[in-house]
Amino acid sequence: MEIRIVSREMIKPSSPTPNHLKSHKMSPMDQLVRDSYFSFALFYSSGSAPLSSDHLKKSLSKTLTYYYPFAGRLNKDHHLSSVDCDDYGVTFVEARVAGDISGLLKSPELELMVKRLRAYSPDEMLSAQVS
Repeated sequence: MEIRIVSREMIKPSSPTPNHLKSHKMSPMDQLVRDSYFSFALFYSSGSAPLSSDHLKKSLSKTLTYYYPFAGRLNKDHHLSSVDCDDYGVTFVEARVAGDISGLLKSPELELMVKRLRAYSPDEMLSAQVS
């Protein structure tokens, strides 16, 4: 099944992170599991999407204001034990699937899905993909 990337952009918080919150120290548990990634995808047929990608982008931008470390990057100078909260943003990828997606959902091609879900860079805290 062909998956085509339509757009890729950085979504930044709608308000800047205050200076006193520019560095976020990770807990010992976060440091232990920092290389674990959790991915999910939302699938909508083209005629039934309840939200537009513009609406999702605006919502994500507002949400990042409250969860500002997710818009940051791991601080490599401190052995990855903190997050630089300088409003770098989150990668937002929009993709289109050629054909009937219900076939993929009934008999998932796991390798293909995992490959497409890995839209992040290793030092990002969060990325989003809409398919």
